Amino acid sequence: MTNNPIVKIEKVIYGGDGLGHIDGKTVFVPFTAPGDEVKIKITEEKKNYSRGEIVEIISSASCGRIPFCQYFGTCGGCQLQHINYDDQVTIKTGFVQDAYRNLVFSKDKIQSCQASPRKDFYRNKITLYIDKVNHLIGYHKKNSHQLIDIKNCRIAYTTINGALKLIRDNFSPEDFNLIDSIVLRANDLNELMIIFTGTVSYKSELPEKIYKLEHGLSIKSIICAEENGHSFIITKNIDDNFLLNQTPIKHKISPPSFSQINLAVASNLLATLKNALALTGQETLIDAYCGSGLISLFLADKVKRVIGLESVPEAVEDAKANAELLNYSNCRFICGSVEQELIKLKESADILIIDPPRAGCDPKTIEAILQLQPQKLAYISCDPSTMARDMAKLSQIYQISFIQPFDMFPQTGHVETLALLTK
Repeated sequence: MTNNPIVKIEKVIYGGDGLGHIDGKTVFVPFTAPGDEVKIKITEEKKNYSRGEIVEIISSASCGRIPFCQYFGTCGGCQLQHINYDDQVTIKTGFVQDAYRNLVFSKDKIQSCQASPRKDFYRNKITLYIDKVNHLIGYHKKNSHQLIDIKNCRIAYTTINGALKLIRDNFSPEDFNLIDSIVLRANDLNELMIIFTGTVSYKSELPEKIYKLEHGLSIKSIICAEENGHSFIITKNIDDNFLLNQTPIKHKISPPSFSQINLAVASNLLATLKNALALTGQETLIDAYCGSGLISLFLADKVKRVIGLESVPEAVEDAKANAELLNYSNCRFICGSVEQELIKLKESADILIIDPPRAGCDPKTIEAILQLQPQKLAYISCDPSTMARDMAKLSQIYQISFIQPFDMFPQTGHVETLALLTK
């Protein structure tokens, strides 16, 4: 292989890298598009594949465009800004098709990816990290601990960018030593929750300063906390300790609770799910990995009863509070690991919804599902490869009705997918 080989990019794979071949060997090149012809520098050589970076673009694909963010290519947040949005959506359908290529079923069950109503300024949560030595606030470079100083983020809500500017303008040298990271969350009313994390973040004067300044921002909550696995140990709280969303249903979120970062797409996904389930009002529904209860409560008035399973205690408390907020008495939420709680459940289930972490289901969870054998199984995932792995096991007793990708994460190499399986 020459020092700077030329490669024709054949497609973009899950995660956002372009894929091509040199003398029959697969090579991955980031920030390329299908049809690009590029001269590359090999950065990593493995037995079965290589990785490279662009040295020169010889010819550009017709789907290419100029990225709209000044940090694109250095910041690790986005991978596809250089590709027209309609083509991004088509590429993401390909991500899902690739993941299921070895699973025997009718491939026309995989539907075209649904686009996001908002292509930028769609994220309602970001996490910023602190470089204490170089006094930087920003995101990590892809596959690196190097921090990229960020003044704004074009995929985050504008109100989040306003909070970032306010923080940057008031961050003191002392704050760099006291704070490890900053979480900025916004609801659909553009109200803000700011979480400063660090072992001594509560000693910083920044939270009080930001709360007093505000500068037209609707800051509902400022929290100082220590991270403890999936939870936050709150060491100081200014005003409320939660945000209230109105979309797709009214629900509150506290600091450690998971919430979908693109509410418009989440609403479309849930509407698709509800229509596909064809609920009669007599079903028992189990919502595994239920978080703060968004899916459970979206469907609660259409079924007889709901059982939610979640391992994060704070999220379970949020789910209970949300059921009370919506006056639903047919919901029960259980704190514990899904694989253990599914086995312990005595109730039979008509419908099981699973929305596991990126790593997919634990093998014991798959075993428990195959024992429980609900009539309908809905699987929601942000990783098509681990989802396909689990679906292959579940296909022992289930048939795939459809697989629907959603572009929950525009400009990135990620995709959200909903699948319905029936017996």
